[in-house]
Amino acid sequence: MTYLENTRSMVNPAVRLGYLFFALAIFISAGPSLARDGESSSRRIHCMGQSWRVNVFTTSDPEVVLIRGDDRVLFEIARALGKNLHWSVSDTSLVGEGGRRLTLGQTEHFAEGEDRDLPVAPQLVAGAVHVPSDGLGGLLDCRVTVKSGRNGAIYVEPLLQSISLVDENDGTANLQLKTSVPVRKKVFTLKNPKRTVIDLVGVALPKSIDGAEHPVLGEIRVGQFQLAPSITRVVLPSHGGISVNTERSLDLFEHKVAVRWPSSMQPGQKNTRVETVVIAPVPENSRQPVIKLSPSGSSASEPTPPPSTQENPDERTETQPVSQSKQDKPTLENVAWVKGRLKLSFNQPVSYEWARVNTGTKRFVVDFPGVIFPQRKVALDSSIPGLRSVRIVQNMPEPQPVVRLVCDLDSPLAVETEGANEKILYLDFPGRTVSSSEMPRGMGHTSKAAVQASPTGRTICIDAGHGGSDPGALNRTVGINESRVTLDIALELSRILKSQGWNVIMTRTTDRDVSWAGSSAKQELGARANVANNIGADLFVSIHANASVNPEINGTSIHWYKSSDYRLAKHLEGGVMSSTGRKNRGLVKNRFYVLAHTQMPAVLIETAFLTNRTEGQLLADPNYRKRIAKGIAAGLGVYASATFPSTAKK
Repeated sequence: MTYLENTRSMVNPAVRLGYLFFALAIFISAGPSLARDGESSSRRIHCMGQSWRVNVFTTSDPEVVLIRGDDRVLFEIARALGKNLHWSVSDTSLVGEGGRRLTLGQTEHFAEGEDRDLPVAPQLVAGAVHVPSDGLGGLLDCRVTVKSGRNGAIYVEPLLQSISLVDENDGTANLQLKTSVPVRKKVFTLKNPKRTVIDLVGVALPKSIDGAEHPVLGEIRVGQFQLAPSITRVVLPSHGGISVNTERSLDLFEHKVAVRWPSSMQPGQKNTRVETVVIAPVPENSRQPVIKLSPSGSSASEPTPPPSTQENPDERTETQPVSQSKQDKPTLENVAWVKGRLKLSFNQPVSYEWARVNTGTKRFVVDFPGVIFPQRKVALDSSIPGLRSVRIVQNMPEPQPVVRLVCDLDSPLAVETEGANEKILYLDFPGRTVSSSEMPRGMGHTSKAAVQASPTGRTICIDAGHGGSDPGALNRTVGINESRVTLDIALELSRILKSQGWNVIMTRTTDRDVSWAGSSAKQELGARANVANNIGADLFVSIHANASVNPEINGTSIHWYKSSDYRLAKHLEGGVMSSTGRKNRGLVKNRFYVLAHTQMPAVLIETAFLTNRTEGQLLADPNYRKRIAKGIAAGLGVYASATFPSTAKK
């Protein structure tokens, strides 16, 4: 027995097992899935018109990178998609929709309706758990694409969930497209032959959807016209008397198109009802729809040849009403100094998001999502003390454009926004400075729409959370409870909305229970939902103040449940977040009772955390509560102008 063998035999088995686990951890952290040098880089990741910087590690698969599992950017992306995602400390795993998760060493996951292999497993890198980029698709019901190159961008995009063409047997059919998140569509007409094109912007086509044929129209051509950024294209024939018209839907997850054809085109079969048209898989690098359109009378052996004209969105007919011309798109037309104020002129109302950057060069940044800037890039000098210069650029191109305005500051200079009318936004520089914690970010909208004061005005039900036997959250330091805060905000909101012409119904106007003292939570919440349902309200807004056992937790959130709720929440976000000035905790999907049991678009607003020291003091200030009410009213005005055009002041 050599000295080495003798030494090895004397090692305690438990210690030997510890060595084994240590070696295994080293193997996992530098496993074969990583690139030879485990190269680290910072990349831009894009999702729903927003972008972030994220640190990644390359792998042996050029289409997969590793991202730290608890990176805040992942949770920002989930919020942008309206999905749930959280990091589980107990088992060091990333948990997404439906409890699906990514854990160390995992080799399979569920994505796009099927179980799939993970080419790169979640693993330890640089002492932290990192997850593969393609694994995020299963957690968030999306497609993740990594562009080639050392600094190739990463795109996280929602999926087309289903497409159905329901035949009404009266010469009409309804095409319904459902996506995993609300997205926008473009509809236009092409010639030779005449056809209607529906582009779902920023939407990826799943690999697991199949295809079928309609007895009158033939096959509906569907394909991945563009990938990362994605465009899913649907092509419908509109020649020979066929008409195609888009239908408005308040469900932003669903896009409806009505197709009609003359009676002469009715097929000979008696039973022509088609429940669903499914989509065949398409090669990811294909830019053209690959399913060929064939007339109902043609045989399978004689497919119709593809159109000779390339389907270019710019080849639109002049007479098509459903297309959106360049002049119709939100456009920044001019930026100029006017009497010491920066004036931005648009062709229509726009929303904006602003943030104060205090690291490095101090900056005030304003983003205008969905806006085009024809000049592409402009720099303006400044004569205002503390303001070095102003830069305006087309930060992101179509199909998800973003215009960015950057104010370079010498000090944390105060910047105020003011809308002169729906198409003009002013930036004021009053000369004072602000602390780094004072309103670091916010949102707004240039629209000032309000409902007309008339008997036909829309009805809104305002619910002041808690009350009576249920005081809600309590901040003993400032001596205020949630029921008092919510009632004060609700009463002020009611006053503002009535002055704008809304018919306002309140679940309570005093400190009382809506049902009766001592009722169960279900009975009390049911009574609140019934107030709105019985009156036939158009909208329901429930106002709350949040609470946590951790006093450091802070911020504002808007909760929704039904798909129709999301649109209301999205329109409210700008006004609410800019008024509270607190951390934006996002639009959160929650099955709160009053959201699930109301029969109209409904939201629950958690204005701020009463248990947080700073926010508790703010909520105790009557002026701050009035500011919140004004912000909610502004958001409702934006929603009204977009949803009730016949009763909205322009």
